[in-house]
Amino acid sequence: VAALTSGQMPAMTTADLAALSTAQIAALTTGTVAALTSAQAAALTTVEVPALTTTQITFLSPGAVATLTTASFAVLTTGQVSALTTAQMHALTTAEINALTTAQAAALTTIQVSGFTDAQVGALRPADLAAMTSTQVGAFTGHEIGLMSSTQVNALFH
Repeated sequence: VAALTSGQMPAMTTADLAALSTAQIAALTTGTVAALTSAQAAALTTVEVPALTTTQITFLSPGAVATLTTASFAVLTTGQVSALTTAQMHALTTAEINALTTAQAAALTTIQVSGFTDAQVGALRPADLAAMTSTQVGAFTGHEIGLMSSTQVNALFH
């Protein structure tokens, strides 16, 4: 699998991709990961997604990250979540933001926290906000705080 080129990756069917083992997923080059189509990314299973390295994760296109199922997004490791780029974070759907586990929320970087879109702020669950450190909470912009519900704001003062 490591010998696949970025030009060959788009030709793989979603069924072919879903049939790869976790070792094969981990062996994909960053170039082949970058060549994954949105449909292929959406076909990654909840067993395959955690097998991607943090380096591989950063090479997924923002569109590919946005098409991960909420179940697949929920199984991202904390290292994978903190490795997401600003462009990838902006592409996340509100369903994916809502699918964050408390451990994933606690792993967000301050850059990620300060870069949420308006819709993403509204999708943050109070439990996730309560799991954040004071450094993370301090990274929220005034605009983001103003978008939060009273329940969300209350959760910041855990």
